[in-house]
Amino acid sequence: MPTKCLIHNCQKPSVSKGLCDTHRKRMARNGTAENTRPADWGSKEKHPSYKGWCNLRRYHADTMPPEWFSDFWTFTLIWFMLWFARVSEDIRG
Repeated sequence: MPTKCLIHNCQKPSVSKGLCDTHRKRMARNGTAENTRPADWGSKEKHPSYKGWCNLRRYHADTMPPEWFSDFWTFTLIWFMLWFARVSEDIRG
């Protein structure tokens, strides 16, 4: 019966040197078995506003506020707040 991976909270069976296949590959690739990707990796690319933000950065970089240009999540939050304020105004009349 194969033993479990030596990494804390990993329940996968070990493949080589006490590590599961995922952690063994990370160790070979990065020199560490820990996840090196940012916490939001992959999530912003799936967001419905991401392509629009990329186009704004590409074609309107000179007129785009710097905090929007450098951070997608700041752009999304401020854009939502502006949209919500406008919708609230329209509802009130």
